[in-house]
Amino acid sequence: MFILRKKKIVGSKAYRTVLLVESVWNEEKKSPRHKTILNLSKWDESYINALDMALKGKQGFSIQDLETASGKSVGGLIVIKKIADRIGITGALGKTKYAGLTLLLIMGRILSKGSRLKLCEWGETQEIETITGVRSYNEDRLYETLDWLSANQEKIEQRLFKHRYKKDGKKPALYLYDITSSYLEGDCNDLGEYGYNRDGKRGKKQIVVGLMTDKKGIPVSIEVFKGNTSDSTTVIGQIEKMATLFGVEKLVFVGDRGMLKSTQINTFSKHINYITAITKEHIKTLVKTGVIQLELFEEDLTEIEDNGIRYFARRNPIRAKEIQKTRADKIANLSQKIDVSNRYLKAHPKAKASTQLAYLNQQIKKVCLAAICSLSQHDNGKIQLVINQKKEDELRLLDGCYVIKTDLRKDEVSAQQAHQRYKDLAFVEKAFRTMKTGCLEIRPIFVRKESRTRGHVFVTMLAYMIVQHFWEHVRKLNITLDHAWNTLDHLHTTIVKLNDKSVNRIPTPSKTCQNILTALDIKLPDNLPLVVN
Repeated sequence: MFILRKKKIVGSKAYRTVLLVESVWNEEKKSPRHKTILNLSKWDESYINALDMALKGKQGFSIQDLETASGKSVGGLIVIKKIADRIGITGALGKTKYAGLTLLLIMGRILSKGSRLKLCEWGETQEIETITGVRSYNEDRLYETLDWLSANQEKIEQRLFKHRYKKDGKKPALYLYDITSSYLEGDCNDLGEYGYNRDGKRGKKQIVVGLMTDKKGIPVSIEVFKGNTSDSTTVIGQIEKMATLFGVEKLVFVGDRGMLKSTQINTFSKHINYITAITKEHIKTLVKTGVIQLELFEEDLTEIEDNGIRYFARRNPIRAKEIQKTRADKIANLSQKIDVSNRYLKAHPKAKASTQLAYLNQQIKKVCLAAICSLSQHDNGKIQLVINQKKEDELRLLDGCYVIKTDLRKDEVSAQQAHQRYKDLAFVEKAFRTMKTGCLEIRPIFVRKESRTRGHVFVTMLAYMIVQHFWEHVRKLNITLDHAWNTLDHLHTTIVKLNDKSVNRIPTPSKTCQNILTALDIKLPDNLPLVVN
């Protein structure tokens, strides 16, 4: 076993390679070959010399004193820390003792997911102290950190906002806003209430989450509301927050259909404009009053102006077919259930038809067909589904139709631009998908206290900002997000011990790992801090 030094000249640059190798006999070629044991190229020269002396039996060193072992995972932590530094999260957290713990929570949300207990267990396999500065932690300290985050959220959001736009000093005017819900485990959460459940989890209390982003979908602010909060009641507070907390003087609010009520719009100042879609009921009202004619709904956008308000009408033929098929499937399913009820009533003469009618009416309401479907019962007791053809025809006329509404002038935004800005709400929806069911898994939520619920959701937003930046650079490598993080997580340090000294070396990463680092423009340190035993 010996140290092999190589030097390669490429142009005007010289590249040095230092390897720990041993000679192995190649039986096939009948000659010795060099087998690399350890790449020493990034080692300090003093350690290379010490190892060389040990190999040669000089200065009291012996090769028996040299030990190597696999250390803890470091790749994912370094990348998350570097991105957090880059996008301003580290600076926004400040120098408080909770800053490192917050980074730990973010790292755990991305790489581990799960509860605070799971994070503590996962942390035993990670180089937490050297990357975050956190020497000790447990569940209680992590819960305390959630409390601190809740109390300091606005301050942190404000710092992040300033960091993002400090280069040109120009704050954007357009912001996207949407809400979602997330179910809870248990019934003891301070914010938990029964409400419109978007998770499909019946019988579970939930919270409502509102997310404000810029036009690129980068989060600006996140809020948590009680689970029975309606969409529209969350809006005014968020608009006021943009003005007071972030100093946005002129704001264009982009929200989903039904989110903005006329009474709310009337309270807007002249510095606030909006782009939104209107509900089907509102469309029907505009059709009845003659503001919009059904003939205007075509595949291309049609603009109508009424009292200073601009409407953009469009019919999506693909969506129209999907809606009609869904409706037909629902009606067919209802017919099958009616057939089952009729067979039951025939087989059980003493059974009450009223019970079956109540059940079937409930099913009609469940699939939202009460407007066109009803039940009748013949003299012979047979139940029949009745479809109001006139009302169904009216529904078909509006299938796939939608209307976007704005108070912005033509010189401020074109019809196509307004349409695109509304479609940009997909960025917020993507954020919610990632935070809820993607790699971050905000749900289910196990905490009880209001402050910890808010802290948990805020951590998830910060984690999403890092994931968003990460994926923006890495997606071109044609690998999945999970595979990318797993690749980084497999990068472990190599612990090299020589007598009473030990050093954590970061080995040469795999090709895929290096590609990820290159895409992110992140360079790994040569080694982690020296540990004296």
